[in-house]
Amino acid sequence: MTVRQTVALLVLITVAVLLINGCATRSNEGLSPLVAELWEQYPSPWNTRSAMMAAEAAKSLLEDHPGDIQLILYYLDRVHVYNPRGVRYELAALLN
Repeated sequence: MTVRQTVALLVLITVAVLLINGCATRSNEGLSPLVAELWEQYPSPWNTRSAMMAAEAAKSLLEDHPGDIQLILYYLDRVHVYNPRGVRYELAALLN
């Protein structure tokens, strides 16, 4: 197994565990209030600048709400828009 495959497998397992834990602890459906608020502020972050601004806002919220799985996924998705290779570093930083 190559390093790239190992990293991809670890990311997949991590996301799966985070989603399972999030689903097990959350009884309601829909977006978390923080992610819903970010979607209102940054409704369609398709360009680099708006994705960076949305990622910065999400990262600052993560400092106070580190267990919000939807917020983590929102943050990683926004990072992926402007820096696809940076996602693995951001994920590693979130897990440490």
